[in-house]
Amino acid sequence: MNDDPYLIPGSGVLRNKLGIQDAPTLDRLERRLSTERASQGVPAGDFDLKHLRAIHGHLFQDVYDWAGQVRSVEITKGESQFQFRQFIDTGMADVHRRIVASNYLRGLDQDAFAGKAGEILGDVNYVHPFREGNGRTQMAYLEQLATQAGHKIDLSLIDGERWIEASKQAHRGDYAGMSDVIASAMDPRRALDRKLADVADRTDGRDLVQLTKIVRDHGERLSDAQIGRLDRATADLDKLAERYAQRQGRGAASSPSDGSTDRIIALREAVEDELGRRDRGRVHDRPTFHVVVGAIGAGKSALVADRLSDVPEDRGTGRVSARGDASGNGLVLESRTLDEAVLERMQDARSEGYRVELNYVRAASAEQAAQRSARRIVGSGPVVENARSEMTRAEAAIPDAAAYADQIRLYDNGRQGRPMRVAADLERESYRFDPEAPAWSKDIAERVAQAEHGRATTRADMDRALERAKDVARADGLDVDGRQPRQEDRGAGRSQTVRERNDDGHGL
Repeated sequence: MNDDPYLIPGSGVLRNKLGIQDAPTLDRLERRLSTERASQGVPAGDFDLKHLRAIHGHLFQDVYDWAGQVRSVEITKGESQFQFRQFIDTGMADVHRRIVASNYLRGLDQDAFAGKAGEILGDVNYVHPFREGNGRTQMAYLEQLATQAGHKIDLSLIDGERWIEASKQAHRGDYAGMSDVIASAMDPRRALDRKLADVADRTDGRDLVQLTKIVRDHGERLSDAQIGRLDRATADLDKLAERYAQRQGRGAASSPSDGSTDRIIALREAVEDELGRRDRGRVHDRPTFHVVVGAIGAGKSALVADRLSDVPEDRGTGRVSARGDASGNGLVLESRTLDEAVLERMQDARSEGYRVELNYVRAASAEQAAQRSARRIVGSGPVVENARSEMTRAEAAIPDAAAYADQIRLYDNGRQGRPMRVAADLERESYRFDPEAPAWSKDIAERVAQAEHGRATTRADMDRALERAKDVARADGLDVDGRQPRQEDRGAGRSQTVRERNDDGHGL
């Protein structure tokens, strides 16, 4: 007899606000809705039980009536018995006491932080305060703990299987595995090397998904050596198909019938695209003047640290001169807005022979940007207004800045717990969009195309601008020939209906 009050009677499905009675559907929608809530930013707190409850309540408020409430039943998974419910308060009070005693883990280097955080998260997992959703709540808790301690952590680099195994070890009092998983998420190169090593010699169906994810989510930060390893791992499509067939218990000559061949080919194409992108980047024989713009808390400094750490900084004084670029790596200028001074620097750089690259980094909202800014300043007051003002002014100026830029990259840094990605890559000969590019990136791209059309002085320039507008229209799900949204693309990438466009079909 099932006496778990959290379950729908006669089933293993949790009671939920959505009225769903099958577990796979509930799991899928729960993850989607909690991810959307996470993208809005999660509540800050003092890393105690009250804080955990606030995070859980925010993430799962759309799914469960008991979101944010401590469980009233005992929980076991496999051989692991989690904290008895009458000791949950005591267990989290001990965790909080240790965090406070260690000054919230501030002032520690990366390895020392990972070591302490591994112990903290291992014990939070043992307490397991909620009936469901503990893992995602712990991830948000960990990210906030790292941020306020002055460390960057990329939750997308946390491998699920390693996290589960580390949790089991922590249950037995061994925190080394948990600390190692956290350390890897703080060091992208280390984490990606580990992922590549895991799959290089045993590529099968599961690993294909992992390899594809590495290319999709981390292509920008992979080194040439790592891309080379991916290239070698996916070069022999026949061998990949054979490995997959053997994994599924079929003979090597069997033809997979579940789409694995398509996935293998798609993976190979993704690696080739990344290699091609890097080759295209090498053909520029001019030094590059990198302009990185983003509101307070958007993540522009993280982009500079990740991609441009070896590029000298442009101090913004005097005239831009190629003589100031003795390294040959170009120059980088970081700014919160695209004001007249920045536009003048771009113009000077171009006249001095630089290739000008404009990088705009954006959070999902001004509130999210404010939350990421100065530690624990969240949700209200001048920080939010400043972020909103900076976002508005920068996005209004990008079409004008396009006159001086050879390339514009729009970075989406609004996905909670996931790395920033290039949402749109705008060059004169093509506009390229991530399949899940957010609406704001398409809006900016459309206005850039309109501005280019307005600046055009020749028929060729006008035609080129029109083609770029078509690129935006296609990304927006519009059939530029029939001028109607394709049925399969309705709503893709935008929360609102595809905007009405004027008679030319491209918004121009």
